[in-house]
Amino acid sequence: MHQYYTKSDLFIIFYNLAYFLNETERWDRPVLAICSIFFLLGSLFFKKYRPIIFFLFLIFTSSHILVDFPKSSNHLNLMLFINLFLIFNFLKRYKYKINNIEIILEDFVALRWSLIIVYFLTGFHKLNSDFLSPYSSCANWYHDKFIWFLTGNVFRPFPNFVYFLSPILVVFLEIIESIGLLFKKTQLIALISFLLFHSYLSLGGFVDFAALAISIMVSFIPNKYINIINDLIQLKFLKWNFDRIQVTILLFIIIGFLYLIEYQYRILPTDNLNLIRFIQGFLFNILFIYILLPFIILAFKYKIITWEIENNFTKNMRINLFSLLIFLFGFQNYLGLSTAGTFSMFSNIQTEGGKSNHLILHNNPFEIFPYQKNLVHIIKFEPPYYDFTKKFSRLKEKKIPKLVFSEFLIHLRNSGIEEFDAEIYYKGKYHILKNVHLDKKWAPHKIPIEKYFMNFRPVNNQNLKQCMW
Repeated sequence: MHQYYTKSDLFIIFYNLAYFLNETERWDRPVLAICSIFFLLGSLFFKKYRPIIFFLFLIFTSSHILVDFPKSSNHLNLMLFINLFLIFNFLKRYKYKINNIEIILEDFVALRWSLIIVYFLTGFHKLNSDFLSPYSSCANWYHDKFIWFLTGNVFRPFPNFVYFLSPILVVFLEIIESIGLLFKKTQLIALISFLLFHSYLSLGGFVDFAALAISIMVSFIPNKYINIINDLIQLKFLKWNFDRIQVTILLFIIIGFLYLIEYQYRILPTDNLNLIRFIQGFLFNILFIYILLPFIILAFKYKIITWEIENNFTKNMRINLFSLLIFLFGFQNYLGLSTAGTFSMFSNIQTEGGKSNHLILHNNPFEIFPYQKNLVHIIKFEPPYYDFTKKFSRLKEKKIPKLVFSEFLIHLRNSGIEEFDAEIYYKGKYHILKNVHLDKKWAPHKIPIEKYFMNFRPVNNQNLKQCMW
């Protein structure tokens, strides 16, 4: 059943697909995974009801992301910002009967800015001494992870210059190419660069972020190319007239169920439990190449390296406010607020304790909030609850903000643990604290309200350089 896809249709389908891939990557939330399939199939085949299905999808996904916010993953935090922006716009248009529930020009401008800002911030966070060092960089950590997923072992097969150049190239790509998305001569090249970047990252388990980024990339496609897209995707498949997008989405869903079977029964004849993550990334790339193949052939045939871009600059207050909020959310590390979930994933950035390893903002000149300054250095716990639930894990010999330490103690107290002692270093003094989880100075009656709006990662000791999410 062939369809004519508008630019709005393409974004809605790929955006639904991104959420589906997030929930079926590990199937750790099966109810949400099944719901994502219904939303995806509805948005794919029921064109007449696609707008209302998408509106319900936005409400549904926002409601459960908000439960974890801001402690959800980076890409889900971004999705929440986009969801709320679109919901507000849809309700406003419905109130004034301006348009149906669909993505229009001003929405696409906001979507483009969201991706540009996120790409820029991910590169800006990496502009630090630890990321640019080949010995501690998360860029080289990823190469090791990729080999581990593929072979089950960790070794470095690439020449040494690859590990020296990778950190520099990643920072260059994310900062310079994000700016390149703003200009006619560089936008298409920048998009292709990011597509290649995501194709490699997806092989190491980052399919979910790649899918979300690709869905937002639809907003960059000039409207005049949409007709070409519709001509190229039509095909006959077996006895049914499914188009290329429908075939691809159905294959994604089938493969998603195959992942579930593998996670449940471990059918693959290998001891490498991470091989399935590599296979996920590999099949993700194959299916998207299948979608893009006609465009790739067309681009080579007519030597298309630039296209007519749509205006990204606007005086629209909603778009500017939306863009500012995303920027400030991602800039929290330097304001003294959150350090995790702020698009700073795998960046090696450290801003805690009153100083930073950032090459430009070394002295934290924008730090106006105190939450990162007051660090508790954990020396010893008794009993050794260094991994008290998934939320508080890997705390041994780490430094955490006092706000997080207090939250940790409150959870210990509420769990019914009667005795818990801690040896810590705080504000230049060594403390031996008996039953500290019962001490109101360290563990107040309730979790401070501001903690619900911030997320922090543990800080490594100065001599231990590790790549962290």
